[in-house]
Amino acid sequence: MVDVEMELTVARGQLGGRLRTLSIPSISRIGRHAAGTGMGAIQPKDSSRLVACTVATRRKHGLADLEASCARVGVPLRIYGKGAPWRGSTCNKLKGLYWFLQSNRNNYDYVLFTDAYDSVLVAGRDRILERYLAMGSPILFSAEANCFPAGPGQRPSDYPPSPTRYRFLNAGGMIADIPYLLKTMTALGVPNIPDFQSDQGWWAGVYVKKKADITLDHQCQVFQCLHSARSDLAIRSPVFVNRLTGSTPCVIHGNGHSRIRPFADHLLDRRPSLAGLFEDRLWYR
Repeated sequence: MVDVEMELTVARGQLGGRLRTLSIPSISRIGRHAAGTGMGAIQPKDSSRLVACTVATRRKHGLADLEASCARVGVPLRIYGKGAPWRGSTCNKLKGLYWFLQSNRNNYDYVLFTDAYDSVLVAGRDRILERYLAMGSPILFSAEANCFPAGPGQRPSDYPPSPTRYRFLNAGGMIADIPYLLKTMTALGVPNIPDFQSDQGWWAGVYVKKKADITLDHQCQVFQCLHSARSDLAIRSPVFVNRLTGSTPCVIHGNGHSRIRPFADHLLDRRPSLAGLFEDRLWYR
């Protein structure tokens, strides 16, 4: 309810009055994607409707760190693709995500995807979902400082301007409204695309050609990509802060072999390796 104060005058000098308080139901502004997509269907605190998932065909270095970080912040992690042969990122990551969501579409409203072997979570589902919903977009991808792959139609000149140097789509981190995402992936023929392609290149093409309603996380509110940007991320215990944007990212992704290990060591209260002490600088302030 909202209180509205109104002045009521019928005729000058005849009847004057003041209707002090009129209570009417508040009208919530519905997001432009709310109707038919599930956006706005739950409150941010209902974070149990968000599923966190990744693809991992086998156990490799880094997956244990992701699992430990998820356990630390209380986020159940679903892993799909276990034991399957690797047939390319569009097959295992993109198509795998599509079929995973198809089988779970009645159990969740939102999905958080992150790469398996070079990512850690530093915040729980409440904060992640709240920041995603504040963006007002059904699909939010992480953004990075490098354009890759820079193929025809998705070169730097094809991307729109960005308020920060995090300008380009990175497919290693995404949060989306599941009904809208599945509708989009079905319409774009995901089940039938060739296996051995770049999932990041595919999504970048969708973004620059505006085939779907996609927003990039230019301010690193949810996702932090480290490639060519490790010096942007400062460790201000107990949080990580992007010194360029002032944000405190929720998911850290060591894309492009940018060595996430020192950040994972700090997050998991683990003694850094000797190699890490010589090879890496941790940014404390």
